[in-house]
Amino acid sequence: MNKKTPQEKKRYIAIILALIPFFGLGIGHFYIGKYRKAFFYLIAPWLMHFISTHIIINEHLYMFTLLFMPLLYIYAIIDVWRSFPLNKRVSLKYSRWYFVFLFMILNYSAITLYLIFDFDVKERKINHFIVPASSMHNTILKGDYLIAKKRKNIKRNDIVVFQYPLRPEVFFVKRLIATGGDEVIYVHKKVYVHFSEGDSYINEHYAKEYIKKYRNKLWVENPYMINNKNIYYDKKINRTAFDNLLARENAMDAIYLDDENLESYQKSNGKKINAFYFKVSPNHYFMLGDNREHSFDSRFWGELDEQFIYGVPSLIYFNIYDFSRWGVSL
Repeated sequence: MNKKTPQEKKRYIAIILALIPFFGLGIGHFYIGKYRKAFFYLIAPWLMHFISTHIIINEHLYMFTLLFMPLLYIYAIIDVWRSFPLNKRVSLKYSRWYFVFLFMILNYSAITLYLIFDFDVKERKINHFIVPASSMHNTILKGDYLIAKKRKNIKRNDIVVFQYPLRPEVFFVKRLIATGGDEVIYVHKKVYVHFSEGDSYINEHYAKEYIKKYRNKLWVENPYMINNKNIYYDKKINRTAFDNLLARENAMDAIYLDDENLESYQKSNGKKINAFYFKVSPNHYFMLGDNREHSFDSRFWGELDEQFIYGVPSLIYFNIYDFSRWGVSL
């Protein structure tokens, strides 16, 4: 079989090969005899990805890598287009269809092996997540692409990425509001926390205007809203999260507090309630969204076992709806 001359190489075939979604990096270049570029496009993005996730654990480098990969893919397509007409001196020694096919198999195999060995999100030291809902609005917006670092030593008020306990393949992002031994009371548009350190700790760290006494203990009213205006209760909705808790089975215990300022409700069994209560178990966490009326969180499905914790988000690297979100630190 005679080798094709550069002039016989078809531009549309090269473009089609280069357009193979994601796995096509370098295949178009291999077809037109640019072998060094072909191997560069094959290796470069995955080498950078490996360095940023396993050697230099840095969210800014990881952000650059994530943005670099699709840009490199676009540039590779443009570069193939611009390579025509081909130089007569271009060597096409390995550009026959079966060599191109073998390079394609090598490309697919290399990427597949990398993904297999690097697929366990839970074990990665750094990873990216997409926010599909508005439960953390205004702190984190719907459509934000987050970079999170793996971390176990989390504390109250941290924003945390974790596996949803009932479906571990799904990742959530919420704020940690209570740890083991803490007690939580939820009423209409208010969360009260009794910290496990006791009343003396609460008196020492919080002003009197934020402290209430229930059940012979001191409780801090909306402790994380004191210095954070991004945490809020939507005033425009008709059905609140408290209404939803009343209407369905949930993780919190229905209780009655001796407080005339709280609206009371009658359960079907005749029990009178005006609040919901939860005590957090050791090595567990109570998670709450910053958009309190629009968050599916520990109020509904219960406490979070520490084994489901991934880590904390540190950077928003992308948002297709809002370019001002790019590179925002958390």
